[in-house]
Amino acid sequence: MNDVEVEGRNKSKQLSHVKDFIKNFNDEIKIKKLVRNAITTPYCEGTYISYLRHKNNGGYIVDYYPLGVCEISDYDINGEPVVLFNVQELRSRLQKTYKKNRKNSPLFFKKIEEEVKANYPDEVYEAFKDKEQYAKLDTRYTGIIRVGNMNRKY
Repeated sequence: MNDVEVEGRNKSKQLSHVKDFIKNFNDEIKIKKLVRNAITTPYCEGTYISYLRHKNNGGYIVDYYPLGVCEISDYDINGEPVVLFNVQELRSRLQKTYKKNRKNSPLFFKKIEEEVKANYPDEVYEAFKDKEQYAKLDTRYTGIIRVGNMNRKY
């Protein structure tokens, strides 16, 4: 009988541990905000592209990328469309919004490269360093919601 009770306690501890893990993960990725945006944005814009990114401190974050910065390619991997990140477009958008204070020092990052490394996936950072035009996002971490695309790319 003790073995049955021990198994029951271990299972409840495991269940509690898993529930805590899921709750913490959902809090990290801001699940309520993600669901709100993932529902409304595709109806307004037709396409919602998101990416689950691993942060340096061991946590996770879900980023949203608008069309123009990201493009849906003609290729699929296991039925999932491959998303191309337009690194040249990112470079031009960051240069336009790169703000400095009166002393001419940057408000957030010293170089655009630092900002890309801190806020974008590794494949985008590598393509940025190598001055590539596109980076292919990993389909395992990319999410695409499309509304009204009628089996076409967009």
